[in-house]
Amino acid sequence: MSKRWFAILAVVGLAGVAVWAKDPTARWTLGLQQPQYLSVQVANPITVLVTSPTDCSKELTLSVRSEDGLISQPVWKEQVHLRAGTHPVRASIAPAQLSAFSIGEDVLLTARIGRVSAETEVTLAAADKAPETSKWSIAFASKPALLYTTSNATLSFVVANHKSKTKEAKVVLKFLTMGGKVKTKMKVAALFQPGSNPLDIQVPAATTLFARSQGATKLRAVLQVQGQSRANDVAYLDYDLNASAVGSPLSGVAPLSVSFAGAVSGGYPPYSYDWTFGDSTPHSSNPAPSHTYSTPGSFTARLTVTDGLGGVVQAAPLTVTVAPPLAVTCGASPSGGAAPLLVSFSASATGGSSAYAYTWSFGDGASSSQQNPSHTYTTAGIYGVSVTVASGPQAATCTQTISVDAPAVPGGAEPSYRR
Repeated sequence: MSKRWFAILAVVGLAGVAVWAKDPTARWTLGLQQPQYLSVQVANPITVLVTSPTDCSKELTLSVRSEDGLISQPVWKEQVHLRAGTHPVRASIAPAQLSAFSIGEDVLLTARIGRVSAETEVTLAAADKAPETSKWSIAFASKPALLYTTSNATLSFVVANHKSKTKEAKVVLKFLTMGGKVKTKMKVAALFQPGSNPLDIQVPAATTLFARSQGATKLRAVLQVQGQSRANDVAYLDYDLNASAVGSPLSGVAPLSVSFAGAVSGGYPPYSYDWTFGDSTPHSSNPAPSHTYSTPGSFTARLTVTDGLGGVVQAAPLTVTVAPPLAVTCGASPSGGAAPLLVSFSASATGGSSAYAYTWSFGDGASSSQQNPSHTYTTAGIYGVSVTVASGPQAATCTQTISVDAPAVPGGAEPSYRR
């Protein structure tokens, strides 16, 4: 198949919004203006604007289909000879070609060249002129539409009312298969003031679950005013896109090396990962990165996952606590004297990652687990004293020297063991 590029714009009257589609195999693009209106009383003149990079001949068709897909009616077909560039093609849909449908019914108008197609929703009306479609618009705040089958979800829209008065309108959400068949729908009525109106719609999990079981892959939001469709927007459905993140260890002493891992369920592959570690270091796109925290502090690691349709979800953040290295200081008072010598010891620890455990060794075979113990030396000598503090996997030691003299000898000199 030739890889030519085409752009198609179908126009009814003066009102419309371009809707673009792309054929993923042929790489053609097609644009269909959204007329919103087809008359069942008079002929509907349509202008199709075709852009081609080369001279060629192609069959251009227009068709109308009911929402349930049970009725599909070709309404115009012609072999068109195209010159390179952009040129209009004139078409007309006769009222008789719409006789299988009912007045007020919403149908799908499709333009097609080869394997490229685009569609938009149109209301059948008995009027001989189009409603004021340019006065209204509706758009998804984000695409794709992210819904959940296990919990309720919120979809956000922006509705523009370009009239000068507040009007009531209905937003109809239609769940569609890839072929455009409506599998289920829900309606929400609201008042819209002049200007831009944010709108949140709660979608029950039961509705989402049913739509998914019926093979719905797209969601069309239709804005109806006084029973007629005035605007619509379409988004792909993204079901149950969830992400989770784990890390180990999540606490320790600097420098702390943490192994992270992300998991994704739902949505549409492929998935892309974006990790931030909370310490102003570069992001990582690795699904399971390792990261070293070199300074003490509390850090928040976050994982954001984007799926193949553009759906975005964030995993619950992880808090990483990094403590400074363990350090200990100690003291003894007095540090020397005649036996028996009572010495008061003290120790103070900082850093580490958990509670402190103290182990004293007094150099004469005695020990203590108190933080600030006292000990009596009864024999003269030089004693090396140490205290070891443990905090998690870390340990630090501090030492002191105690000099103990022999008791005084009456009438003689006092021998000394001090150095």
